[in-house]
Amino acid sequence: MARCSRCGRPLKDPQSIERGMGPICAARVRAEMEKEIPPTVVVTVNGMPLHHVERHSPTGFEWGYGGSGPADLALSILHDYLNRSGPALRVKDAPEAILDDEARIV
Repeated sequence: MARCSRCGRPLKDPQSIERGMGPICAARVRAEMEKEIPPTVVVTVNGMPLHHVERHSPTGFEWGYGGSGPADLALSILHDYLNRSGPALRVKDAPEAILDDEARIV
């Protein structure tokens, strides 16, 4: 006899048997999935989480498309690198809104 994959109760209805769970459990799974927040991408540098410089994307880092998540990832990587390198590193033609006098992102 087929059993529900969520609660283990016996399944009698052919549609429930095909789905692998009864209608009540299926409704609960759907409700849980609607409430679920997608996982946040965590980027590390030398084992430490990269600080999110939030300029465009309030939801965090992403990559693989030309949107706000990849823009913030690039900005955060640049911010991390410049702040580790110190004032000896200069970035030419950088917008003044992003860099201060010592070429550090503000």
